Amino acid sequence: ANLGAIHIGEMASASCWSVYKKKNMKKIRIAIVTNSFPKISETFIFNKVAGLVDAGFDITVIAHGSNDDRSFFEKRSVLQKINIVYSLNTFSTMGQLILFLNYFIKAPARNISLLKKIYRENGDIKKMIISYLKLQPFIINEFDIIHFEFSGIAVSYLSELNYLENTKISLSCRGSAEKSTPLFKPERKEQLSRVFKHSSLVHWYCS
Repeated sequence: ANLGAIHIGEMASASCWSVYKKKNMKKIRIAIVTNSFPKISETFIFNKVAGLVDAGFDITVIAHGSNDDRSFFEKRSVLQKINIVYSLNTFSTMGQLILFLNYFIKAPARNISLLKKIYRENGDIKKMIISYLKLQPFIINEFDIIHFEFSGIAVSYLSELNYLENTKISLSCRGSAEKSTPLFKPERKEQLSRVFKHSSLVHWYCS
C-alpha cells in the first residue's frame, strides 16, 4: 500500500516541509479527488490512500459519485480513518441550494468576497455558484496538497484552480486514453497544458 503512495508522499515530505513546520508539526492535509470511493475496480487508489493514512497524513477523499463498493472494504480498519466528502455532482438541485446556504452562513464576509471575485471573472451567476460549491471543500479544509486521480477530473476544475494557488496541486495521468484523447479532442491538449501549469507534480502512467 505504501508503494502506491510514494509519489504523493515524497511531495508531501519534501515540497511541503516548510508548511509542515509552520503548522507546528501538525499532520499534512491531503485531498484525493476521484470519481467514486472506494471502488473494487480501483483498489490501487484505496491502497494509496491507506498507505498515506498509515504514513501519518491527514487524508480526505473528495468523491464525484456515491456509487461505491464500501461493503467490500469494510473489514479494512483504515477505512474508518478516511474522511470522505461528496462533491456537488452527487446532490440534487435542492440539495445544492441547501449546501450553498450551509457553506455561506459559516463565513458570510469571506464568501461574499469569493462570490464577487468569481463573478467578476466569468460574469455568469450559474457558473459562479457552481465554482463556489466546487471550491468550498478545499477552502474549508485548508489542504496542503490536492491530488486529482485522473486528468479528466483535474480538467473539470480548470476554472477553480486559480483560486487554489496557495495549495500544492498534483495529478495522475493514466491509461492509453491519455495518448488517444488529444487526437480526437484537440482542445484537450490546451486544457492539460493549463492544468500542468498549476501543478507541482504529475504522475504519468500509460502503456
